[in-house]
Amino acid sequence: MSGAIPESIKQFVDPSRPKELRLMAARGLVPASPRDLSRILYYLTRDEDEEVSREAGGTLSGMPSEVVSTILTDTAAEPGLLDFFARALADEAAFQKILLNNSATDETVAYLAERVHDQNIIDLIANNHERIA
Repeated sequence: MSGAIPESIKQFVDPSRPKELRLMAARGLVPASPRDLSRILYYLTRDEDEEVSREAGGTLSGMPSEVVSTILTDTAAEPGLLDFFARALADEAAFQKILLNNSATDETVAYLAERVHDQNIIDLIANNHERIA
């Protein structure tokens, strides 16, 4: 988790909060914008409670494609959130958005480089001279 967690998000992801509250958040049942909800869910995928982390991962993976697309192109997106989607999705268009997002880590790019088969995506990785250098 990078930087300080905003209070509006922290109230749902703080491990000292009741499990029931974290589970509600993991199911997407909290008042939050799509951007904040995606961050809440990402943080909860790392929760020590297996049920909370599993629910959060399922909810995050099941977000509508329009919301995911917005997240993947958000240059302020959490790098870990981009990595989550790189590993959870099997969508070449999503991979391209992740690769074009400067918030994606080198590790995420390397992960995708090992798994993609689409020549356009491979070329995108190969032509990213800033990352390769």
